[in-house]
Amino acid sequence: MDIERTIEFILQTQARAEARMDRAEVRMDRMEAHFNKRMETMEKFMVQGARMLLRLEKTVAQIGEQVKDLSVGLRQLSGEVRQLSGEVRQLSTEVQRISGEVRQLTSAQRETDRALRSLLESLRKSRNGQR
Repeated sequence: MDIERTIEFILQTQARAEARMDRAEVRMDRMEAHFNKRMETMEKFMVQGARMLLRLEKTVAQIGEQVKDLSVGLRQLSGEVRQLSGEVRQLSTEVQRISGEVRQLTSAQRETDRALRSLLESLRKSRNGQR
């Protein structure tokens, strides 16, 4: 009887081991499916990240070109501002010169007015009271 019980014990132990093995395989299959799903998700994220990186690189390159264009435009504008500044200085000098001439003309006009008033006054007095 001992042999029969030993065989029965071995068979039960083997059956339990196989059941545990089956459950372990099911768990392993679920874990593998979960792992594969996560890997696919990560691959999608990596592809999206690569696309975003490419778009970002294009945008950075475009911004670089725009900065170059703005830099050239700024240099041109700076040259034009310097030129205009020189012209403004020349105009200012010319305005000062003309202002001086206007002051001289104003002074000369006052002298002429005084002289003309004096002449008219002397002509009035020289009539000797005659009208």
